[in-house]
Amino acid sequence: MKKIVSLLTIFGICVNGWSTLTITDGLVAHYTFSGNLNDSSQSTNNLTVTSTGTSLGADRFGNSNNALRLGSTVDFAQSDKNISISGNGSHSVSVWIKSDYATNRWNTGTILKFGDESQIAGVNALKIELTASGRLTMWGQYADWNAQNLSDTFKSWTQIVYTYNGDLFSSAFYINGNGVPSSVSGLYQATTFNIVNTPLVIGKFGLGDGGYEDYGSGLPNGLVDELRVYNRALSSSEIQQIYTLESVPEPSTLSLLAVGLGGLAMMRRRRS
Repeated sequence: MKKIVSLLTIFGICVNGWSTLTITDGLVAHYTFSGNLNDSSQSTNNLTVTSTGTSLGADRFGNSNNALRLGSTVDFAQSDKNISISGNGSHSVSVWIKSDYATNRWNTGTILKFGDESQIAGVNALKIELTASGRLTMWGQYADWNAQNLSDTFKSWTQIVYTYNGDLFSSAFYINGNGVPSSVSGLYQATTFNIVNTPLVIGKFGLGDGGYEDYGSGLPNGLVDELRVYNRALSSSEIQQIYTLESVPEPSTLSLLAVGLGGLAMMRRRRS
């Protein structure tokens, strides 16, 4: 959510389906990309860009400089501090993306990752894959969770949510607020994670780490927006609330002010 406007919170008013609802319990990172790469959560874990093809682009409502654009398979942004998710702790990721998929060696595009990919079940990497059916994967190094048959879903702006609640078989994927069929990979060797606390990387999977440099690298011409990371598993109702909140554009500051003033006027009339 790009703005918090207290007037609407006071009056409980919703404008064109947009509300001020925000779910902050367990929120360890929140990147709105509203003209910058700052983390709006209490962690203040801002992003840094060192690759030349990473920039700000238009978001899902056409607003310039309000989404992260990844120009090629080697472009990325990285958080300045560790993401504060480690071991087998529950966690959730919510993010909006738009991409024509990657065309690199592995036909895979990495949206984000955290953890150590050299360890079995030591990493979480959210990927989309160019397969016959279109696949969404949370790659955990032999602890993988997949959603199939998504076809060209991600060629338009799409909200993805992944949740993990202490066991691989408790994992779930949601697309645009709704749960989708998903299952564990047949190659799994672990059902619980042992994630190393590392920075968050958006985009390119490998950062000079040997054999993983190509595996699942980048999201060329990809756009990322409203990225949230939680240190707990979101409920299905919370996921629907986030989707409802983020799927409509924010009203302008003037319209918010007008609604707030209208609410004050109504209260005064009732008192008189």
